Amino acid sequence: MATPEPASNSNLEPKTTSVKGNLFDILNLNKTMKCTFSADAEGTLVYGTSYVSGKNVRYVSEVKASGMEPVATNMLTDGEWVYTWSTEMQQGMKMKLDAFKETAATGDTKTENESPTSEQAKNFESNYDYNCMDWTGDPKMFELPQGLEFVDFSQTVESMMQPSSDGKSQMCAACSYAQNAEDKAACMKQFGC
Repeated sequence: MATPEPASNSNLEPKTTSVKGNLFDILNLNKTMKCTFSADAEGTLVYGTSYVSGKNVRYVSEVKASGMEPVATNMLTDGEWVYTWSTEMQQGMKMKLDAFKETAATGDTKTENESPTSEQAKNFESNYDYNCMDWTGDPKMFELPQGLEFVDFSQTVESMMQPSSDGKSQMCAACSYAQNAEDKAACMKQFGC
């Protein structure tokens, strides 16, 4: 678990605390605070801000990879559900917090394909050097965006694994969209097609 370390400050600046750990560690501190971080992983820049109040966390990040447009992602948890959405998604995803924690710990989403939810889970579990400061808290920060539908990720994966009329998983049909024969064969093997 992360241990906060007081950072030097002056009377003119808000008191900041350095926290080395992940968002679960920050949540376990049971404080109301705003934390920021930035990291460079082999040329991919990641910037993030986390707002924490009680069991609520709002995580906003931006990933900038060389030669690509930045992708902004959002994640919000209310202690029961985790909601994720990004600039690249037409709809949001939701997952029970317990299942999300399991995905974060294992990286397993029951498919080989990376999904926005599995990527967000990895980000939630990633360790960074956070700069945190006390925050008064704003309930509006923990509201879901209006007009965006959230699909239950666990149910979606489960329904895709159900057999179709020919007795094979619906994922088998999706394998036909693989870009090359090698990927198609790997996909079919994964789902027992």
